[in-house]
Amino acid sequence: MSAEDVMPLPADIGTAAEELVGDYESVAKAISGTQVAGFQSESVPGWIGDSADAYTDSIRTLGEHTRNLAESFAPALNAIRDWASAIATAITTTVPDLWAEYDTAQATYESAIADIDAERSRRGGTDDPMTPSEESSRKNTALTTRDDAQAEIVRRYTTAMETLDGEAETAAAAIMSTQSSIIGTASPTSRTEIGAALFNDIPLVDGQAEWEYAQQIAPEAASILKSIPPTPSQVDEFLTKYGDLCDNPFFAQALSELVPPAQLTQFMLSAENYRGQLVNADGNLDTAYDETLNKLQSAIGSVVVLSTGGINADPAMQGVSDAYSAHRPAS
Repeated sequence: MSAEDVMPLPADIGTAAEELVGDYESVAKAISGTQVAGFQSESVPGWIGDSADAYTDSIRTLGEHTRNLAESFAPALNAIRDWASAIATAITTTVPDLWAEYDTAQATYESAIADIDAERSRRGGTDDPMTPSEESSRKNTALTTRDDAQAEIVRRYTTAMETLDGEAETAAAAIMSTQSSIIGTASPTSRTEIGAALFNDIPLVDGQAEWEYAQQIAPEAASILKSIPPTPSQVDEFLTKYGDLCDNPFFAQALSELVPPAQLTQFMLSAENYRGQLVNADGNLDTAYDETLNKLQSAIGSVVVLSTGGINADPAMQGVSDAYSAHRPAS
């Protein structure tokens, strides 16, 4: 096999990396160029009163967010550039140099074999002919020398490729770290979900983002709650997907607009019919499902309380409660 077959070039990601860096830079530039990113004043001319102060504070905080957001791309961009540069060096220098060494080892071997053959011919008509044993030994030595040299070259190639893998992992980690620094580690995917995570410390802005997200996910939750009587799997599905969200006033309000309290109660009471009735795979009473019903009661209760003007006193929900108070979606 040729050196190129044994040690192929890594995929050339230069163009793709350049495009990715360009995309990030365009986004960062666009963010930096927004009016809110440039707003660092204490007030907005012509705005007065408590509401003006609240909105000004929100704009100022949002401006800080946007400036930090634009700057947060830098580590990822540097890591991508380093990765692309390492790939380029491997393609243009590292691997071709290894090819040359590999081919040199092969050429040295072939030259040694040719010399042995020539010497055997010269000594053929003399008193000191080359014996088959000598010929075999010398050729085996040449072969071993070649194989050892090429094996060492291939090991260096493998190390170089592993180093490139490390560069790729570093770039990926930098991108993930950038994402986590902006929207946390929960990996939201939709625009509304990202908005809810990004603006969670700006009540006036976060309120709108939280409300849009709640309106987006409430219909699917409502479709489960309208399944009366529900199956145990539907109860599990509702709690798995939406149980924690029932403590969120935005979600509670959005859900209550689709499912009235009477229907919520009916869903819960219908689910209660399974209490103490289900058995697990071992034939024993499924106490885990009974605990699920207790959680369902708590979740439905939270929805009813929050959607009718109650508040969540949990300190962990203070930010969401503040955002809800600032937004107060109309029911």
